[in-house]
Amino acid sequence: MNTSSIIIVFSRAKGFKLFSRAIMLFEGTKYSHTYIKLSNRHFGDHDIYHASKGMVHHIVEKTFLEENIVVKEGE
Repeated sequence: MNTSSIIIVFSRAKGFKLFSRAIMLFEGTKYSHTYIKLSNRHFGDHDIYHASKGMVHHIVEKTFLEENIVVKEGE
């Protein structure tokens, strides 16, 4: 991944999460969440920016993946 690339990622929750499942069922997709990923060369991880609860949140990828599964990603 190029350090200046913005990656669009589609994910879903690990395990059974009611709202995640409801979104996938309603939308007819295998994902319930979309976010952008940017390289963070200072910390050797990726920054995740995603919308939830009416706000944009920042989290590092390692932490985000503890509760979520990547379905598809691409530049």
